[in-house]
Amino acid sequence: MPFRLFRTAMAVPAALPLVVMGIALVVDVATGAQFNLLPVYAAGPALAAARGPVRLVPAVSVVAMAVCVAVAASSGRLGYARMYVALIAILYVTLAASYAAWVRGRAERRLVDVQEVANTLEDVLFAPVPPMIGPARLAASYVSASRATRVGGDLYKAVASSRGAV
Repeated sequence: MPFRLFRTAMAVPAALPLVVMGIALVVDVATGAQFNLLPVYAAGPALAAARGPVRLVPAVSVVAMAVCVAVAASSGRLGYARMYVALIAILYVTLAASYAAWVRGRAERRLVDVQEVANTLEDVLFAPVPPMIGPARLAASYVSASRATRVGGDLYKAVASSRGAV
């Protein structure tokens, strides 16, 4: 069961931050007011920036702030300076995480553009080798020099000549 929860959390961008905040909530409630884990809820927005879109970061932040206030109220810490410090920490982490998610999203879009150009280039440069040229049967295999794109290796071409395929 825990492994399945972890796999789900890794597959769904919003799940991992919520799972981490849920774990923090369980530990915070179990340990009581003496440990005061309220600032740990800032991990939610930080993790949201790692995998999700920019809009996920403030959404997770709202959840983190609500959980922080609810835990503070239930443990008699509502209105204490530590609660406000935790809320400010969540806000600052949210701002930084939103920026990080925006930068990551821009880089991902740039990478997609580069991959599309590389795929188009590959389609233009590497026409399929015909199965036969005259009496010679041909086969080709291509291994790219890079895992991210299909371009980057030797060029090949088969042509018919007066002495057969070359």
